[in-house]
Amino acid sequence: MKFLKSLGLGVLSAGLLFGVATNVKAEAIYRLYNENDGAHFYTGNRVEKTMLMDAGWRYEGRAWKAADGGQPIYRLYNPNSGEHHFTTGVYERNWLMTKGWRYESISGYSMTKDTGAAVYRLFNPNESGAGSHHYTLNGNERNQLVSLGWRDEGVAFYQEPIFIPQPVILDISGWQSPSKINYDELASDVDGVIVRVQHGTEKQNIENGAQYLSGEDKAYQTHIREFQKRGIPVAVYAFVMGDSVSEMKREATLFYQRAQGFQPTFWWGDFEKNTMTTGTMREGAEAFRSQLKALGAKKVGAYIANHLYAQFNLDVDQFDAIWIPTYGIYNNGLFDPNEVKSYPYATKNYDMHQYTSKGELAGYTGNLDLSRLVHPEDFSYLFG
Repeated sequence: MKFLKSLGLGVLSAGLLFGVATNVKAEAIYRLYNENDGAHFYTGNRVEKTMLMDAGWRYEGRAWKAADGGQPIYRLYNPNSGEHHFTTGVYERNWLMTKGWRYESISGYSMTKDTGAAVYRLFNPNESGAGSHHYTLNGNERNQLVSLGWRDEGVAFYQEPIFIPQPVILDISGWQSPSKINYDELASDVDGVIVRVQHGTEKQNIENGAQYLSGEDKAYQTHIREFQKRGIPVAVYAFVMGDSVSEMKREATLFYQRAQGFQPTFWWGDFEKNTMTTGTMREGAEAFRSQLKALGAKKVGAYIANHLYAQFNLDVDQFDAIWIPTYGIYNNGLFDPNEVKSYPYATKNYDMHQYTSKGELAGYTGNLDLSRLVHPEDFSYLFG
């Protein structure tokens, strides 16, 4: 369904809002939830999504990708209850109009059974207002709602499914050159971005296409500005290379000085190499974390190499979140929840999982690191 773009805000039944038709390619439809009235809200507009989150709606990720064309989906409005209703049935549309519903527009389009995935419509008989209908591509969610007393009303329409975990979390560095990125397209495919700010310091004597000799990432300022001005929340990370407690503190200080002006949502230390020659990685990581906190960073997390998790023995309880990378058997850009080797094995105590280094998103031709949240509802904590 092309859930068409609009900047007007309103509380609508089933949480659906569509505006004036625009000639754009198929786009992701974002799903949000209002805990006050139980309504879900679906929109293809990123600005609107951000405004709703600021107003207290909980972001639940992408629902599906809108279809470019096909069978019309009709939108009707009930002036008595404030509810909106969506149907592909001309008969149902006309019947509702005889009952006082107001026909508003064609809100989008449905694919066919052969080309799209079913979006199910459910009805809550205990709710007569804004939250009475729900639409989902997820068969398990449908079954759960039915078990709770919702009435299954069958397939509402067909849309293009999305096969990567939602919300979409991207981490990026100077290796992804801004000159090769269409930020408009890439921003439309991600929900949160974690930008590398530095890789060690001048002590490592490393300079390449992605970083200066000082360790400062060559593209971090551009990446942050371009995503932030498109409404994408940005966190930051530093690849940590300190060889002593004092060097760990110095790296944290440089990291903070470079990034604090951008007001990132979260600060991450990337611990992938045992660089400590004086002291232990546990001591070094704690020095890095505590220095960031002392400087003013509110939330500090640790990205820990899965195969080195036990060896590093970091004091993970001191960090505000843990991020672990494992890419499964195929590392094909997707996450298979049924494949045991898709999951980190070193610990079950993690909040975010980098599941591929070969992700593909619109706006960049090349491999991308993508991560998933263990609990999608933590998005607001990590990126709010």
